Amino acid sequence: MRLVILSVVLFNIILLLNVRASVPDGTTPLMPAPLGVTPTDNTAIDRSERSTTSADTSASPRTLSGSTDTNKSLVYVVPIKDAIMDRGLAYFVRHSVERAKEEKAALIIFEINTPGGAVGGGEEYTIGICNAIDKASPITTVAYITHWAWSAGALISISADKIIMKQVASIGSAEVVGSSEQHQEKYTSAIRAEFKARAEKKGYPVNLVMAMVDKEMEVKEVIIDDEHLFLTTEEIIEQRNRGKVVEEVKTIISSGKLLNLTANDALKYKMASAIKEDRSEIPPLFGIQDYIFKETKPTWSEHLVMFLTSPLVSSILMLVGIITAGMALKSPGMGLPEGIAILCFALLFFGHYLVGLAEITEILIFALGISLLSIEIFLLPGFGVFGISGIIIIFISLILAMQDFTVPDIKDAPWQLTTLKRNFITVGLSFSLAVTILILFVRYLSAIPVFRSLILVVEEKSTSGFITRQSDFSNLLGKKGVVFTTLRPVGKITLLDSDNKETSQTLDVVTEGDFIERGDRVVIISTSDNRIVVEKDKS
Repeated sequence: MRLVILSVVLFNIILLLNVRASVPDGTTPLMPAPLGVTPTDNTAIDRSERSTTSADTSASPRTLSGSTDTNKSLVYVVPIKDAIMDRGLAYFVRHSVERAKEEKAALIIFEINTPGGAVGGGEEYTIGICNAIDKASPITTVAYITHWAWSAGALISISADKIIMKQVASIGSAEVVGSSEQHQEKYTSAIRAEFKARAEKKGYPVNLVMAMVDKEMEVKEVIIDDEHLFLTTEEIIEQRNRGKVVEEVKTIISSGKLLNLTANDALKYKMASAIKEDRSEIPPLFGIQDYIFKETKPTWSEHLVMFLTSPLVSSILMLVGIITAGMALKSPGMGLPEGIAILCFALLFFGHYLVGLAEITEILIFALGISLLSIEIFLLPGFGVFGISGIIIIFISLILAMQDFTVPDIKDAPWQLTTLKRNFITVGLSFSLAVTILILFVRYLSAIPVFRSLILVVEEKSTSGFITRQSDFSNLLGKKGVVFTTLRPVGKITLLDSDNKETSQTLDVVTEGDFIERGDRVVIISTSDNRIVVEKDKS
């Protein structure tokens, strides 16, 4: 029962390590103000038309911890760099936003330089970063693109209230790559909807944003009633059918290509609000003249979460945890395997708990699986309902701990099915490899010097007083017993005396292939060497 107790310890460890801060609910995302700039004037952004006033941010400025100047507004700088393939990045961005809100920052600048990465994937990847930016309201958010904002970087950028770029920067090229044409179409449709929704929310040119995802779109710049618009061919035809005079200025992107905008193009097409070469030029655009930057960097705990949730480390923790748990079940009482198993699974669940994937529910399910497996091994020896159920439940809990959904939403979030398949393969391979290693471990353990001290290896010699004796069970022929553990076909029986009453003697027996349930009566039909064969008593 030691693993049962240790599983409870694991549950309590996770509870004690619950350090996730909660973001207040009920806040309304701040809609972006009108761009307020033209391609010939990118020196200031009008803040007078914002849906909320600047009194909350500029009238009560905050300073960095330890600063003696209490009159400076606090401007947070959150870097989002390199390929977005790390589950811990969303955790880092979310915590940075939470800290900025706690310190009442006047502005949050997300410095973006990424070639892209996992656009879908749920809360642990790009969608999680975008949702974290949404929760920054009522603080104004700026996506400052220093070089690349491609693919996932484009989606993150349009989640901010404003986009400001360096002269060498570019944004776009968010093509979705699927394993098949049908699979890719589902992905493209879902991601296109995500791009469209965020562009509409923040006031960016919707068709231009969607052309970054869908290479089948053709977008043209047109003038209708002295207003510059970006319309598809179908929309132009529709406007003309309504009697509108449509003047086509130029084709921005032709069908068959993905849109990628330079800084000048983004400014011209009102995707970007300004072009600035240094971050110090950004706060004045929002009326913040006296300010101090606070550049966030991952703390040691955030680095730890990123490390623990990386696919390689997660797989290793799972593999080592399963192997040492198997060792503990095979040879209970050693202490070391149990401790290593608890540590591995605690780190696995802890890391995924912090990034928002594993919850208390998954930890409870895992503890239930361990408990069922322990009952099968220690209380009801054999390999039946409890054992199989325990293994299945442990398998399911590990899969659920690596994703933020239970049942994949194939229609609106097709990437969830891919995530489920990937997690199923990861857990399945870990289980298979662990079983293989355990078999080799048990077979060749004594040959490994580091483990030799854990095994009792004694050479039994007659000169040392040992006597070899072949057991004789011939006297048991015809005797009856009651099944103590279900025979599948091996198990134990309790021998009956001449009055058909149970004795204290138990025997290891085997049937000829039949399964006999616990409590049924059997009769011994043959013995050979140390093998006792029984069949169900029909009398």
